[in-house]
Amino acid sequence: ANQSVSTTILAQDGGAASASLTGINIDQTKPKITIAGVIDGNTYVGTAPKVRCLAQDQLSGINGPCKVKLKTDTAGMTHYTATATDKAGNVQTSAGSYRVQRYYLLEAIYDSINNVYYVQTNTTYTLVALSDHQPRYIKPSRGKPHKSGPKLTADGRQGGFKRWTTSITFAHSLAKHPHWNIAVKAGGKLNVLPLLVSG
Repeated sequence: ANQSVSTTILAQDGGAASASLTGINIDQTKPKITIAGVIDGNTYVGTAPKVRCLAQDQLSGINGPCKVKLKTDTAGMTHYTATATDKAGNVQTSAGSYRVQRYYLLEAIYDSINNVYYVQTNTTYTLVALSDHQPRYIKPSRGKPHKSGPKLTADGRQGGFKRWTTSITFAHSLAKHPHWNIAVKAGGKLNVLPLLVSG
């Protein structure tokens, strides 16, 4: 920034003239990108916040808005890439990913680090499923859930999917062993929700 260039011109008769140009800014620095809305690596229950990006360039300035592209893989992980370009043509990208739980217990506390829902016995919870296919509740099991419960009922739309819900209450007897699994079966796939049960 603020560079200058000088030159001297010699004439055939021995005369000379000098010229200088100051205030030259050569921008070779990529813009700075700040991601807002989501946190890289986080897990969101139901719906994730909108991914937003802010681009800054202190020298030549930003050439148009920062752009975000989203792609969700078969494992349910959403990957985002933000791209910004400054007026000098320097391009900067920032990438990350997050997960959205499409099957969840609405009133329960979810521990995203250990992937477990904290629930209490004799308390009613709303089981929510976001799916294009009508899902079925699979009852608690110490291992892989397999005992069929009721089908969930339609409850509008959420996050681009049909929303299905049902109310479930965990019996007091489950507190004898704190670790249980329930599941939602939708489209032929079993989606397991680990529980930590207290009485």
